Amino acid sequence: MALKIIGIEKLTEKIEEAKKVTTPRKAAGIYLAAARVIRDEARRRAPRGRHPIRTRKYVNSKGENREVRWVPGTLKKSIRSWLSKSRAKTKPIVAYTMVNLFKGYTRAPHGHLVEFGTTARKPRKAKLMVFPSKSGRKWVSAKTTAPSPARKYFSSAVAAKSTAALEAAAEKHKQIMDKALRS
Repeated sequence: MALKIIGIEKLTEKIEEAKKVTTPRKAAGIYLAAARVIRDEARRRAPRGRHPIRTRKYVNSKGENREVRWVPGTLKKSIRSWLSKSRAKTKPIVAYTMVNLFKGYTRAPHGHLVEFGTTARKPRKAKLMVFPSKSGRKWVSAKTTAPSPARKYFSSAVAAKSTAALEAAAEKHKQIMDKALRS
């Protein structure tokens, strides 16, 4: 018994076209769609500080006058999603969702302290620890600090929306494939 498939040439052409459309660079939106779902949920779950805007002025090591501002909602705004900038053909494209710690418009170097909490802290060598006050105009010293409980905003967002992120990636992949097969 012989099996004959009608239109196998046309099907092969469509599969080859779909391969061209789903190259890693062209399919980067698939990864980013999943990362955005988790980013939005992490922003929704991130705690917001209750203190008003605080400012502290200082002179840096170059003698320049600088100002540091603490604004409520900085942690929420610093949660970003983006694609890796790797131009190498051998490296995979990766979409990130993370708390921006180092550079950019909004950063939150305290994100890990909120996520994992802290223990009671004591100074190592000095007798006191010094912190800016809530107003930012004065300094407060302490021998110890109270522990801070963990507020798991990021890991709970990943756990809650991982299925939705996969569905968003699958939907984006389906759109790319439909577009390739329609043309």
